Amino acid sequence: MNKSILLIEENLRFAQNLQQYFQAQDALLNVDVITNAASCQSMSKQQLAEYKMVLTTPQSYALLKEILVNHVVVLLYAGVIPAEYQDFYKVSKLVALEEIYREVMNLYAKTQNLISVSRDQKKTKVISFFSPIGGCGKTSISLLVANLLAEMGKRVLYLPMEDFNDRRLLYGAAQTSGSLEQLFTGADMTAAIRYELNRLVAKNPQTGLNYLVGLESPEDKMAVDLDDWKKFLELLQKETDYEYLVFDLSVNDVFSTRHWIEQSDYIFCIGAKGYVEGLMFTKGMNYFRRRYPEQRELYGIINSAKHSASRSVIDPNEFVAFCELGYDPQIKAVAGEEVVFPMDSGIAGRLRNFIYSVMER
Repeated sequence: MNKSILLIEENLRFAQNLQQYFQAQDALLNVDVITNAASCQSMSKQQLAEYKMVLTTPQSYALLKEILVNHVVVLLYAGVIPAEYQDFYKVSKLVALEEIYREVMNLYAKTQNLISVSRDQKKTKVISFFSPIGGCGKTSISLLVANLLAEMGKRVLYLPMEDFNDRRLLYGAAQTSGSLEQLFTGADMTAAIRYELNRLVAKNPQTGLNYLVGLESPEDKMAVDLDDWKKFLELLQKETDYEYLVFDLSVNDVFSTRHWIEQSDYIFCIGAKGYVEGLMFTKGMNYFRRRYPEQRELYGIINSAKHSASRSVIDPNEFVAFCELGYDPQIKAVAGEEVVFPMDSGIAGRLRNFIYSVMER
């Protein structure tokens, strides 16, 4: 299959040298060059869809990011990367043609499976967040991850499955395109959600993140048959264009039923820093592993955003990948309340890098 890359670079001589070098290395590789962002803006969606990757500068990307949300973008820049791009997904500081080619091809190979989920009609990925203890910021972290995936250009549906009293997290979050209230229970669930999701997506086609709020109470969820839950997930995976479903699960969802964890492609276990918190988290995770012995790939996130405790007994080696978010004194927190992490905060930057590394595994 022909591999196509779009190179947007004002320096025509450099662009032509890069184009010739790439095509000399790989006869199947096609590199098209345009010298200004305006030329890219005039291209149709069909024309842009032919390119799997875009190489450009931070300046051009700032003008084109809205139309390049479905592409892997590599930023080519010879000097110091501007502050707003320090945590960017694909940044190359290289200037040698050989080094640029090697890095771009490496990124191309890594990201094709990630960006082709909807194109190849593969199953929508299910990401589940759970914590065996309360008050560790699970909802805030899961919501931030949903926003980060949308920032990557992914189509994301966020589903809080436990009692979600603080609606500020939904309606005040970045990139919110809309929210659905609880409209369905039991057997009518799949018919209602099909109509409402299609309506929501049609109303907000340019936004990558939607929210579905419903079935929050344990009584509502227990009233739904297991077969209906399976149909619910099947519907979301097969009949919508979402690439990721992000579930914020309650302890009851995890320990009283099995279908959420069993259907998950990624499981993030959220803990809090501190000695007592670490002991409680470890005890809960031991129970989780006894209940789900087949679940080997678990990802750990330790949140110390609410306090700066220095001691923790949580073992990072228990997880496939592990991230400690760190303490940010600028983020004000009240006990028992969730926090909206700003997208430009240090915590968001650390989590952004962690999520990118996990999704490329």
